[in-house]
Amino acid sequence: MTGTVPDGNSTRVVTERGATSSNEPWPGLLTFRESDKDHFRGRQAETDELRRVVLRERITVLFGLSGLGKSSLLQAGLFPAVRPDRVFPVYARFDFTPAAPDLVQQLRIAIIAQASSHGIEVPAAMAGETLWEFFHRTPNIFWNATNEPVTPLLVLDQFEELFTLGSATPALVAVTDVLVTQLADLVEGRVPSNVKMRVEANPSEAGEFAFARHQYKVLISIREDFLADLETLRVRMPAVGFNRLRLRRMNGAAALMVVNQAPHLIDALVAERVVRFVGADAENVPLQELEIEPALLSVVCRELNTKRAALGEARITADLLEGNQNKVIGEFYERSTIDLPVLRAFIEDRLLTTSGYRDSVALENALATPGITDASIALAVERRLLRREDRGDVPRLELTHDLLISVVKASRDNRKALEAAEERRLLAAHEQAEAEAVLLRTRQEAERQRIEADAAVTSAREEAERQKQISGLKQRQVRVFRIATAVSAFLGVAAIVAAVFAYQKQNEAVRSRVIADSSRVVAEQSLRRFTGRLVEQTRSRDGGLAVSALAQLATGQGADKAVDLLETATLQSNVSIAVMAEVLDTIRSGPSADTAKALRVALLRRMAVVRKIGNAPAREADEAINRRVAIAGGSFPMGSPASSAEFSEKPQHTVTLAAFQMQEHEVTNREYRRFDPTHNVGIADDLPAVDVTWYDATAYAFWLGGMLPAEAQWEYAARGSSGRTFPWGNELPNCTRSNSGNCGIVGLRPVKRDREGGKTPEGIYDLAGNAFEWCRDWYAGYPREAQTNPAGPLTGTLKVVRGGSFNPDAPVVRAAFRSFNRPDIVNHTYGFRVVWSNFPPRE
Repeated sequence: MTGTVPDGNSTRVVTERGATSSNEPWPGLLTFRESDKDHFRGRQAETDELRRVVLRERITVLFGLSGLGKSSLLQAGLFPAVRPDRVFPVYARFDFTPAAPDLVQQLRIAIIAQASSHGIEVPAAMAGETLWEFFHRTPNIFWNATNEPVTPLLVLDQFEELFTLGSATPALVAVTDVLVTQLADLVEGRVPSNVKMRVEANPSEAGEFAFARHQYKVLISIREDFLADLETLRVRMPAVGFNRLRLRRMNGAAALMVVNQAPHLIDALVAERVVRFVGADAENVPLQELEIEPALLSVVCRELNTKRAALGEARITADLLEGNQNKVIGEFYERSTIDLPVLRAFIEDRLLTTSGYRDSVALENALATPGITDASIALAVERRLLRREDRGDVPRLELTHDLLISVVKASRDNRKALEAAEERRLLAAHEQAEAEAVLLRTRQEAERQRIEADAAVTSAREEAERQKQISGLKQRQVRVFRIATAVSAFLGVAAIVAAVFAYQKQNEAVRSRVIADSSRVVAEQSLRRFTGRLVEQTRSRDGGLAVSALAQLATGQGADKAVDLLETATLQSNVSIAVMAEVLDTIRSGPSADTAKALRVALLRRMAVVRKIGNAPAREADEAINRRVAIAGGSFPMGSPASSAEFSEKPQHTVTLAAFQMQEHEVTNREYRRFDPTHNVGIADDLPAVDVTWYDATAYAFWLGGMLPAEAQWEYAARGSSGRTFPWGNELPNCTRSNSGNCGIVGLRPVKRDREGGKTPEGIYDLAGNAFEWCRDWYAGYPREAQTNPAGPLTGTLKVVRGGSFNPDAPVVRAAFRSFNRPDIVNHTYGFRVVWSNFPPRE
């Protein structure tokens, strides 16, 4: 079949080779292509629902966790399903490398290339025109081979790359912003400002455009953990929030259809064992309740099929199942690279970013690396480890799937650790050789001094004998002998000192070997060497560096100096203050409790001086504008039951909390400006303080003597011990309860006003809607076991936000709903409130 291969690029036109066949129906980590549709099983319901959603609205958002097969669903499921509806799918995945065309041009290239391979007549594009102009010009209609109009469907796969690779440099940010602007105009049916100005200046040009015709559709496919980033586009593209479909894991019954499609390779009983193996369950759970990751299922099936073929067996047997899922992926990576060590190092260093995202490299750059050959790359592609794709005229390499990331990163970390250990070993060997050379030189010097001493003694004795022969000089003879003896003694002592010195050097060589074998000793010596440097770093204008150094001193040998050092620290950044507050929280009990208390006082004092904002208001003054509501301690079911649609809210587990106090409403602009007088100047005082990062919110809470609510505290305040659905109860939201969904003007509203029906029984307002609220915790999956006073993980990359905002409808403002974002993000829907509690520090 000749056509465009949309597997990871937007412009390639080649002869398409299917990823599957009757004897290899499972592509492993490769994406199902449209030519593989006959082997794409288990997703018929999702395909039908996605088709319905796409045909319903102008823009659709498909989201789901990595590994669930979004790209396969699009290409092998949706594309063949919508072509009979006269829909022309255009697959696009953007290239962010410097040599690539701009993103809008890449989309145009994709349209032309894929239209050509499917017999679609494409209107001519005019130089410099926007996407809106291209699709709305009066004569611009797409025609198929039977002269029927078709509707282009722009499928923007792996859209999260706009927020990762597309934000890597200022230049990429600029081109990404242009694409987003043009997409927003397109999906909102909004006339671009430049067109509006032209038409107003020359009304005759209005006839060039069909303003009311919107014969196109857009589909955004994005990883679920980037939904918060997608939310940031809703100001410019509100429609992105309405027509969505979440792709979930397969259930066991659907997974069985995937495995059972090849009865000539595997019988039904073994097929079910394979499904349960992938679902990490033996016999206890009904198939319908098992949750299966399709990518993992595909790679397990392919690995089993590979083993079958290698053993010359006709069918896959139960004996081939061993280990666990992680072992399967690990063995796949090890087997694929065992004879390609140079390429393996290249993959780990160049095809994975430092922070753990897939990256791509131009093929010519890969081949310029010593030891990388066409043959080694071809082997890796054949083994489904790498994917070669053409972006424009530039062939590029990348990993076949995100499922490999953790294995590749672990291998890289292990290799780097071994390389560091080898470097330390070589350094220690060099130091030992140096010490042995010094010892040899010392021994040679001692021997030389001994020979010279012996010669001096002999000479003195000869001189004494000669003097004896001199008559009348007996007294002088004695004096000379004494001098000679003294010289001999002196040189003898020198030889002894040299020998001692040599012995010491030998001991040092032994000690060097011990140090090389003991990282603990090295760390202790490093701490002593760098304590002085840490003292200097606390005075740095880099707040993060100063805080890091201060934290080390506060918990190490220099704790007695830490308070004094704060008096000279430059703490203009809220990041510095927030990180220091986190550090103090981790040492506020045990032997460091007094240090933490003294540092907290010193930090607040220093903040007041540096920022010229004075001390925080007394509790009475603060409560006069934002009352603190007491929440009694108790237990509640945190999260949602297994039947819930939201995977991030599972498993539901019991949490027990100590009593705490929470502000009755979100921190307002008036309150926050006591801490930062420049914040959102001109915005109403009684609106929630938004456009604050997590660091800003944490610094304010620290200044006020409290902290951001732990996620468990926030949910308990909203749900109570009964686990109610919404803060007010189980009734659906309306505009007297929650500023969310469609409640008149879409935007923030003054705290408390006109929403008495939405407060909790304890009297806390706006835990649903108005503004999302930052929580203290790093985002992570829920545990299964019961917890007491959980404060979340110690580290992470995303911070939890709760409560929905003025945009979402009922599902998002449920009290159990979870969202998250980077702590440094500034968002016009993100606010916060403060709590006071006696939570134990994180462990």
